[in-house]
Amino acid sequence: MTPLAEISRSLYREPDDYTVERRSKVRFPFDLQVRYRTLGRESLSGEGRALNISSGGILIARPHQVSVGEPVELRIEWPSLLEGRIGLQLVVTGKVVRCGASSFAVLFNQHQFRTTGNKSANRKAAGA
Repeated sequence: MTPLAEISRSLYREPDDYTVERRSKVRFPFDLQVRYRTLGRESLSGEGRALNISSGGILIARPHQVSVGEPVELRIEWPSLLEGRIGLQLVVTGKVVRCGASSFAVLFNQHQFRTTGNKSANRKAAGA
């Protein structure tokens, strides 16, 4: 066997050996405003953008100020309106499971939708 054939053979893997997606939840790309605050003794807060979200967690674009394992509360501005006129916010508690140079990931513990008021009234008050 030629050296090139040996290298090619050593690089070949059966389809079962290919990397499989480890996440059990499907992630959906989003671009939503997120406000966060840590729930530890030293409370930090900030804003970021949701990059993707699933039923089990979220990835937030933001140079991290949080630590892995830290409990957090997130307030995510939801793009849909309740009854076509009432703003919604997804409020989540969870813990930071991963930090990168410009993002951090949170695993959800609890979540609920809350209303933020009449969206058209909010826009009028803001001068829109």
